[in-house]
Amino acid sequence: MILGTYKIEYEGGVIQIKNLISKELYTNVICPISDVIDFLERKNKGKKTPETKKLQSFINETFGELIFTNDSPLFLAIETAIIKLHKNQGGNHKCKITKVNVLDIK
Repeated sequence: MILGTYKIEYEGGVIQIKNLISKELYTNVICPISDVIDFLERKNKGKKTPETKKLQSFINETFGELIFTNDSPLFLAIETAIIKLHKNQGGNHKCKITKVNVLDIK
């Protein structure tokens, strides 16, 4: 279940729309499907198959192509307006995160 849709505005002007899901949903549903996709694509020498395309489409149509979980740095940034990452991931980044109505997205 999608917990909300958020607009993320990064300092450089990049804007993303992402769906918030629970860590539990990510761990128990999306990860196992992603593991199957990875397994099938490795068997097919790294190439997508009709099966993997169908599984990826299921994930994208059900949860959205861009998601984040309720235990991620992005989730914590809703309150702080700073995405706190390790230095090797670029360090801290200012951002503005607002909940949006899906019907308002153009």
